Amino acid sequence: MVQSCVKNCFIFICEKNIFYKNTKKNREANKIRKIYHIISVIAETGDVQDDKVERIYVNLSAPEDDTPLGKLIHDLKSSNPDDMYYSELSEEFRYYRETEEGVRKMYKAWSSYEIELNEKDKALQKKDRVIRKQEQELKEKDAKFVLYLFKHDISINEIADDIIKTEEIALKVLSSEIPEAVNLK
Repeated sequence: MVQSCVKNCFIFICEKNIFYKNTKKNREANKIRKIYHIISVIAETGDVQDDKVERIYVNLSAPEDDTPLGKLIHDLKSSNPDDMYYSELSEEFRYYRETEEGVRKMYKAWSSYEIELNEKDKALQKKDRVIRKQEQELKEKDAKFVLYLFKHDISINEIADDIIKTEEIALKVLSSEIPEAVNLK
């Protein structure tokens, strides 16, 4: 039995051309495009795989023109609904910007988005603190280990060659990470 699969379309509206590589070779081949359609290709065979996912990237930095897509790009960049080509877009723009109900809805959406971002930011900050603490603990353990070796008459060169691989790092550990280690010998 063949099952039908719903096709999903994701449209990304980008302020800049995220696919353009500004090199001499690419300037000729990669002209600035208004739109990019991304498809799945099997790397080993080059065969196109219809995974029922369509990804479209709209490049707002592309030049505007009189094509439907050029007009859409113009409208998406415009802050004045009177300058827009497409009435559907200008009406929605006016609703969310100029009516009390639309402003309230937009404020509510942005507020919940801001709360979500703040929660994610707090979680990232907490994770970052944990990582920094773990890194500091590792540095302290490494420094203690180097200090232990130094106290047991293993030379800086031996420590560097056998453990740390560079004399500069061993000296740094002994002099700056644990300043009292320098006075042990």
